[in-house]
Amino acid sequence: MPEAAGRLARFGLVGLTGLAVNEGLLVLLTEKAHFYYLASAVISTQVSILWNFALTERWVFARRSCRLDRKARLGAFFLICTTAQVLTTPVLYVLVDLVGMPYLFGNLAAIGLSTLVRFTVADRVIWMSSPRSKVRRELAQGG
Repeated sequence: MPEAAGRLARFGLVGLTGLAVNEGLLVLLTEKAHFYYLASAVISTQVSILWNFALTERWVFARRSCRLDRKARLGAFFLICTTAQVLTTPVLYVLVDLVGMPYLFGNLAAIGLSTLVRFTVADRVIWMSSPRSKVRRELAQGG
């Protein structure tokens, strides 16, 4: 359990850096390039997905021997995160256009809603341990 908590904490820290990338690009595209905020949100999220994958690959799950190769993990990560974006974009619209929340806060809320789901899929599917690494871990723990 402590190992999973550590991964979740690292995943959260990576997510915070990705959030900074996302929010920064969202402001640049919306305020400076004059894109509609929903278009800016889609673009900035896609860029931050790549950022998050790179850091997740190198730091969160670096020690894990995975069943999937790097290209498959990247594809799965993009699929999961883009699916989450498809589901959270309407939430962003409701929060901003119907509730009246500023778009940066609405974006934070929409991303926050999907974080635990994305971590669970990353941990249990994308970076799932290979059977050999599980056996090695059990042997190391005396089991």
